[in-house]
Amino acid sequence: MKKIVFEIHPLTCVGCAKKIEDRFYEQSGILAINVYGQLGKILVRYDGSEINIEQLETILAELDYPIISKTTA
Repeated sequence: MKKIVFEIHPLTCVGCAKKIEDRFYEQSGILAINVYGQLGKILVRYDGSEINIEQLETILAELDYPIISKTTA
Protein backbone atom coordinates (compact mmCIF):
# COMPACT_ATOMS: atom_id res chain seq x y z
CA MET A 1 0.00 0.00 0.00
CA LYS A 2 1.21 3.48 -0.89
CA LYS A 3 0.01 6.84 0.40
CA ILE A 4 -0.05 10.30 -1.09
CA VAL A 5 -1.43 13.60 0.15
CA PHE A 6 -2.59 16.13 -2.42
CA GLU A 7 -3.07 19.76 -1.47
CA ILE A 8 -5.78 21.59 -3.38
CA HIS A 9 -7.68 24.79 -2.69
CA PRO A 10 -10.08 24.42 0.25
CA LEU A 11 -13.47 23.06 -0.72
CA THR A 12 -16.58 25.09 -0.02
CA CYS A 13 -19.14 22.30 0.15
CA VAL A 14 -19.53 18.72 1.31
CA GLY A 15 -20.82 17.76 -2.14
CA CYS A 16 -17.46 18.57 -3.69
CA ALA A 17 -15.68 16.24 -1.28
CA LYS A 18 -18.20 13.49 -2.02
CA LYS A 19 -17.69 13.98 -5.78
CA ILE A 20 -13.94 13.49 -5.36
CA GLU A 21 -14.39 10.41 -3.18
CA ASP A 22 -16.88 8.82 -5.57
CA ARG A 23 -14.65 9.39 -8.60
CA PHE A 24 -11.57 7.93 -6.92
CA TYR A 25 -13.47 4.85 -5.74
CA GLU A 26 -14.54 4.17 -9.34
CA GLN A 27 -10.87 3.55 -10.11
CA SER A 28 -9.27 0.16 -9.54
CA GLY A 29 -6.46 0.19 -7.00
CA ILE A 30 -7.89 2.79 -4.61
CA LEU A 31 -7.85 1.34 -1.09
CA ALA A 32 -9.05 4.40 0.84
CA ILE A 33 -9.50 8.12 0.39
CA ASN A 34 -10.03 10.86 2.95
CA VAL A 35 -10.97 14.33 1.75
CA TYR A 36 -10.34 17.10 4.25
CA GLY A 37 -12.26 19.80 2.42
CA GLN A 38 -11.71 22.76 4.73
CA LEU A 39 -7.99 22.02 4.83
CA GLY A 40 -7.77 21.43 1.09
CA LYS A 41 -6.07 18.06 1.55
CA ILE A 42 -6.78 14.65 0.09
CA LEU A 43 -5.16 11.53 1.52
CA VAL A 44 -5.18 8.58 -0.87
CA ARG A 45 -4.12 5.04 0.00
CA TYR A 46 -3.62 2.99 -3.14
CA ASP A 47 -2.13 -0.17 -4.60
CA GLY A 48 0.86 0.97 -6.65
CA SER A 49 0.67 -2.16 -8.81
CA GLU A 50 -2.79 -1.12 -10.07
CA ILE A 51 -2.62 2.66 -10.27
CA ASN A 52 0.15 5.27 -10.29
CA ILE A 53 0.52 8.87 -9.14
CA GLU A 54 0.05 10.26 -12.65
CA GLN A 55 -3.33 8.51 -12.91
CA LEU A 56 -4.36 9.94 -9.53
CA GLU A 57 -3.35 13.41 -10.71
CA THR A 58 -5.39 12.90 -13.89
CA ILE A 59 -8.51 12.17 -11.85
CA LEU A 60 -8.18 15.47 -10.01
CA ALA A 61 -7.48 17.32 -13.26
CA GLU A 62 -10.59 15.81 -14.86
CA LEU A 63 -12.61 17.07 -11.88
CA ASP A 64 -11.05 20.56 -12.25
CA TYR A 65 -9.20 20.52 -8.93
CA PRO A 66 -5.67 21.83 -9.57
CA ILE A 67 -2.99 20.32 -7.37
CA ILE A 68 -1.00 22.84 -5.35
CA SER A 69 1.42 20.27 -3.94
CA LYS A 70 1.77 16.57 -3.25
CA THR A 71 3.57 14.59 -0.58
CA THR A 72 4.18 10.87 -0.66
CA ALA A 73 4.17 8.96 2.58
